[in-house]
Amino acid sequence: MNAFCVSVRCVCLSIAFLLSANVVQATGVQAYTDVYLLSPSTKISTLEDGWAPDSSGSYIQGKARLGSRLSLVDNWSIGVHKRLDYIVHYDQDTSDFYSAIENNELPAGLYPLNLRVNAMRSQGFELSKFIPLSTRSDLRVGFNLLSGNRVQDGLLTGVGQVHENGDISYQYNLDYFYDEQRLLDGPQIEVSGWGHSLDLRWQGRFRYGYSASLEFTDLFYRMYWQDLDHDQGCLVRPLSVNPLCAVAVKQEDHQQSLSSHSRMRFAKKMEYQGFNAEVSMEAEFWSRYDALWFSWGQSGYLVGVEAQNQIYRLGYESSWLKVKYVFDHLIPKSAHYGQLSMSVYWPL
Repeated sequence: MNAFCVSVRCVCLSIAFLLSANVVQATGVQAYTDVYLLSPSTKISTLEDGWAPDSSGSYIQGKARLGSRLSLVDNWSIGVHKRLDYIVHYDQDTSDFYSAIENNELPAGLYPLNLRVNAMRSQGFELSKFIPLSTRSDLRVGFNLLSGNRVQDGLLTGVGQVHENGDISYQYNLDYFYDEQRLLDGPQIEVSGWGHSLDLRWQGRFRYGYSASLEFTDLFYRMYWQDLDHDQGCLVRPLSVNPLCAVAVKQEDHQQSLSSHSRMRFAKKMEYQGFNAEVSMEAEFWSRYDALWFSWGQSGYLVGVEAQNQIYRLGYESSWLKVKYVFDHLIPKSAHYGQLSMSVYWPL
């Protein structure tokens, strides 16, 4: 176990001691999970089986969070969580070429290839503070300290060729850091690294029922890895295309940067003779994914639609439970977009 993991464990044990000794008083506990997967070019259900695009698209993005959080006096909160981030970017020629590898349906010719993968798995500690700015606005600031144990961070550029007889060849220029060499089915090795990110959320309430919020999740999201395997050079298949093509493997420290997630929301509450509802518009940005949501909320229930990507959102929120489900198809195996988040809160 590396020194950073030991330090995180010491922090958690210290917090547990302070709580048990009544030095720090908890006011509530929250358990939460949030799973997000976006794959416009291929169905989510086919991602594990191979690359078989059924529509246009230039990315596959996913992330998952699982954790618990303690609310403390003076508007502080602490928590621990596990997280997974997975981002793959590519262009249409790359998508077509990999589809040909799966289906052998692509016309003969040359196809420029460009593929960027950025993925990481970690666990960590979070500390946040709720700050009332006035009677009408507030700010929440959160800091995450992370310990990483899985990583894929690489750029592949080159040319693929479909020959007249249907044979396929390709040549990549490779710059690739990893804990498991996925291109050549290499073994998984143990890696270690530490990282950090910052969360900010501002909310404002105005006259006549109007409100607004700005949320930035995982700002300055960085991981610092020690002694990662690093492949750099030329990768070709079959080898006869260029026998001089070779990859150099070495171990290096590496800084990995991951994308932040931002949301901007405007809402209007409507009240008339006992009728209460809220309409809202929300813009969302995360790497190559962007969306504009229009939603209607009433009695804790939420219905939303995103016209650009044809996605739908259903939700429910009470004082102790929050649930949200995002989908683009009622049949899960046919979906390209999906999100399931749930949070449960118990006051103490």
